[in-house]
Amino acid sequence: MSKTRQLSITLPEEIIIAVHERVASGDYPDESAVILESLLATLDPNAPDDPDPEFEEWIRNESIASYLELRANPASAISAEEVWAKLDQKHAERMAALNG
Repeated sequence: MSKTRQLSITLPEEIIIAVHERVASGDYPDESAVILESLLATLDPNAPDDPDPEFEEWIRNESIASYLELRANPASAISAEEVWAKLDQKHAERMAALNG
């Protein structure tokens, strides 16, 4: 990407907060880098043409609400071990459903 241009966009407050937090964490040098990486991932020609509707629903509705809830009440966080256990359980359930 040799040539760049400025573009003004309007985003929901929770997205702006998330972008600023990514920069503050040191994962990205600035807000533009966060937005650029997100857009490139969305525009990736190797991405599946038919996204998982359950995942899309979760991203649009539950993930933002969960993020905001966690910011408001950090004590409600669960450990990485608990996260992995839940992911393993979900994966096993999905695989069982796929395999009949």
